[in-house]
Amino acid sequence: MKSNFVFKSGRLSDPSDAAPSPGAAMSQREAIAPPPGAAVPLANLAPGAHAIIQSVDSSTPIGRRLEDLGFLPRTPIHVLRRAPLGDPVAYELRGYRLCLRRVDAARVLVVPTDPAPPAAS
Repeated sequence: MKSNFVFKSGRLSDPSDAAPSPGAAMSQREAIAPPPGAAVPLANLAPGAHAIIQSVDSSTPIGRRLEDLGFLPRTPIHVLRRAPLGDPVAYELRGYRLCLRRVDAARVLVVPTDPAPPAAS
């Protein structure tokens, strides 16, 4: 008798469970572009992306600390770069730069925007 279960990531899983868990990270190839104007987690933006903060999950101490650091609605934010292993990510907002882990950046919902045009000289 053949088993339908597969050993994956140190646990048995049923192949019929096609949907990934909500917290599962997606590779850039699997990422689907959201419709224009839709809010996405900050952690999903690629380096070089610009966005406007829509909301912050302030139900935890980390979320409240993010608000204290300036992660407030309608604040522009720029994704600078990602560490070689993908975590943490450097962001620029309100004239300063900081790094956040992906799990913390996922608490911030943003609306992606086009980058600002360069200033004429």
